[in-house]
Order: sequence, then C-alpha cells, then structure tokens
Amino acid sequence: MTSISNLSWVPPANNVSSLQFDNCDIPSEWLSNYFRARHEWPMNATKNMLLAGYHQYWMDSKITPPTPGEVMNWFFNTTLTNDDDSVVKALTKYTNTQCLDKFCSLLPWQGNADFAGRGMLATYATEAVFVTFYVVVLLTAKAHRSKTTGKAGFGRIHEATRESLRAFLDAALLFAIAMLVAAVYNFGITLYDSDKAVTFISSIMSAFVSLFSILPAIALHSSASSNLRRSKTRIWIWLLIGSLTIAMMGLGLFTYGSIRSRYKKVVQLDSSGQLLFEETCLDVDALGMFTGLLVCLFVILAAFVLIYVIFVCVWTQQSKKTGCFAKFRTVWTAFAAFGSMVLMWVAFGVFCYYRSHMDSRAGDSNQDHEWSFGQILALFTFVPVVIEWVTIWWEGAEDGLNGLMSDQYKVYRNDAVSQVEVEEVHEFKA
Repeated sequence: MTSISNLSWVPPANNVSSLQFDNCDIPSEWLSNYFRARHEWPMNATKNMLLAGYHQYWMDSKITPPTPGEVMNWFFNTTLTNDDDSVVKALTKYTNTQCLDKFCSLLPWQGNADFAGRGMLATYATEAVFVTFYVVVLLTAKAHRSKTTGKAGFGRIHEATRESLRAFLDAALLFAIAMLVAAVYNFGITLYDSDKAVTFISSIMSAFVSLFSILPAIALHSSASSNLRRSKTRIWIWLLIGSLTIAMMGLGLFTYGSIRSRYKKVVQLDSSGQLLFEETCLDVDALGMFTGLLVCLFVILAAFVLIYVIFVCVWTQQSKKTGCFAKFRTVWTAFAAFGSMVLMWVAFGVFCYYRSHMDSRAGDSNQDHEWSFGQILALFTFVPVVIEWVTIWWEGAEDGLNGLMSDQYKVYRNDAVSQVEVEEVHEFKA
C-alpha cells in the first residue's frame, strides 16, 4: 500500500513558497478559527485552506489535484498520526507574514473602551482644552494685573475664570482619583486572580491615562492656588492622590512579570483573542516605547512633587520674609502651571498615537470607537464647570456666586466689605 506521504501530489509542507492564495480571506479565516477553537482543527476551513493554498502548486507541477477527502486524510494522518506539525507551521507562517492585517481584523479583540473609548478620548480632550483656557487666562492676568480689573472685555473673562476655578479644580481632582482607583484595581485583580488578569496593553494604558489625569489638576492648582480657600482639605486630597499613584506604580512593577509570564502560558490557548491580538498584532517595540514613556511621565511627576515639597518647607520657614523669595514663588507657580499644561498636551498626543496604533489592525469587535453609558457620564464631569463659568461671566462674580448659596447668606467683594465696616463705625459713633 502506498504511503500517504509518498503520494505524488503531496506538497513540501515545510516550504511556505508552495502556498499561494488569491487573497487573504481563506488563510486568515482558517487561523482565526483555529485559535478560537482552542487549537481544535476547523474541518471545513482546513479543507478550504489546503485546497486553495496548494492549487497553484499542483497546476505548476502538472499534478492532478486530489479530492477533498484525500487532502483531509493526508493532513490528519500527517498531523495527528505522525505528530508532524510542519504543515501547520507552514500555514501559520504564511498567514502571519502575508495576511497579518486581515488575520488580526478577524480576532475578537475588544479594545480598552474603559480607558481608550471614544467617549473617554473626548473627555480627556475636553479637560485639556478647558485647562489650557484657564491657565492662559490666569497667567495672563498675573502678568498684566493693571489691565484685568475692568468689568468688560478681558477683565470680565478673568473674573469668571478665577471665581469658577474652585469648581474646576475639585472636578479635576475627583477625576484623577477615579482614574487612579481604576488603574489600581486593574493591577490588583492580577494578584487576586491571575485568570481574571487584564491584558498587558490594558494595564499600561490604564496607568498612563491615570498619570495623565494628574497633570490638569497640577496645572490648575499651580495657576491660582494662592487665591483659593480650603487649602488644608486639598492637601489631604493631594496626599491621597500621591498614595494612589505610588500604589499603582508599585503594583504595576510587581505584577509586570506575572502578566508577561501569563502571556507565555496561555496566549496560545486564549479563545477570547485578547492576548493573541496583543502578542501577534501589536508592535513589540512600540509597546516597549509606550512603557518607557509611562515611566518617564512618572519620574517627571515625582520630580515635580519633590521640588514642590522642598519649596513648601522652605516657604514655611521663610514665610515672614519677602523680596527675592516671594518673587521666586510667583515665578515657580507660573512655571509649574505652564509646564504641566505643556506636558499634559504631550502626554495626550502620545496617548492618541498609541491608541491609533493599536486600533489600526483591529476588527469590528473593537469597542474603542463606541460610546458607552459610563463614557458619557465621564464626559459630563466638567459640564457644571462650564455652567458656573458662564453664569459668573453673565451675572458678575457677586451675583453668580450668590447663586451657589442659600438665601441665608450673601457674597460681598473684600473692598465692599471694608467700606461697609467703615460706614457702620461712623454710624455707631454718630
């Protein structure tokens, strides 16, 4: 009896050049089905793959093509009986080298909508635009104080910006805390249950956007923090943000090895397609660079905090002195606000670039381009800030701020309060 491997139509299975396809539909469908089925052979896709891939080889060699049954008999005899994976390697190599884009689009990769969804991207952009507006107005007012006291034009814009800063800063701080808590959860779940561990790019992206969310708060705080009250409360909030940041980076470093080792163990058995997409379809060098930029962003934030702590300690000791030190304080806060704003836009650009890179090979299952209920809620985080700014700009600071309190209290300007006190003293003497 003639051995199946000795049949004249049997192609050199380990030679990828023997495979030829008119398009990438068949090989991509075969390999995606193969991984989705946890390495169980998709019968129909395998048959179509072999008949289509080696058809040109049989024609060029003037060999009568075998029947589908003969092809399947040869394939399973070679693969299962003889434990020869050369055919599978040839088919896989061809798909990965010639049809990678099509293959990746068929994997059910869902993306990272919680951090990179369209709604979240709009939220980041909205916050960045608002922060830029606030910082530019407040720093311009500091540089030209004599020109910002009017009730019209820029003076009115500055007044609305200054008096609505508290609400914006509180919203930015709350948003940063929420992003940090989500990132800590992403890393922490890996320690709790490795089977529920998030993918590598999801963990890196969550860490990056959580650090990014701190920059707007720093820019706002530095631009006019000296004009705000409740400073002690904000100190505790910043301590909470610092603690969450340290916890997130610590968990990230601790779980990095665990996530990578999990890749090696289960990536080939991942029927969901999440790990396989990241391992096969994403540029390893690009992911490494993204990780490096994450570390750089953390180092910059840590350096900023260290300088700020040193500055506060020195300022506490020199609080009764003026002159050069007071001038340095003004320059430092302006530099911190402007530098944080620039770094915020750089980080946002980096995030958009890598988000676009990850989506370039994704298919219809990618949820990054969809809106979710949570994303819409996140976008509306800063709507009250806009309402307050418009109200103060339209009605003026006193009337606008009066609307924030009950009718039991009333807001006066400091100079107006002083005038009222003087009049009361004169009336008392009279």
